[in-house]
Amino acid sequence: MRGKLGWQTASSGDRVLIDDLLERMRRAEADFTVTFDRLSTLEATPGEEDPLMPIIGDWIGKWERRVAAEGSDPVAARERMRRANPCVIPRNHQVEAALRQATETGDLSALEGLMKGLTGPYDRRPDQDPYRQPPAPGGCRYRTFCGT
Repeated sequence: MRGKLGWQTASSGDRVLIDDLLERMRRAEADFTVTFDRLSTLEATPGEEDPLMPIIGDWIGKWERRVAAEGSDPVAARERMRRANPCVIPRNHQVEAALRQATETGDLSALEGLMKGLTGPYDRRPDQDPYRQPPAPGGCRYRTFCGT
């Protein structure tokens, strides 16, 4: 988690700050990948209109103080975060849709698009936009297990 938050060192208060963020995400039903990607690209001084602010609120100030305490700065920390947090992952609903199209119609275009979008998951390219989003609210929810 320290890497995902751009921290280079361990600090005694890390667990509290990490748990606070995870609890905020849980309450907001925030997507893990989207939230960490958005945190890594957040403006230095986010405005209240930023869609992430209702989730993180005053947490961002705590994060900035934590970054400063290790002698770093938010810009460098966000760069470390960008290297640790993919902006796109293979989402089950997208994989399922691509496989369904391929098996039912023989059309591999959705599968090829998905594969291209997943190439370089840390690159943040416009062609990845369709593959960044989680399923729509109330959409398919998967629980997978090792060996699935």
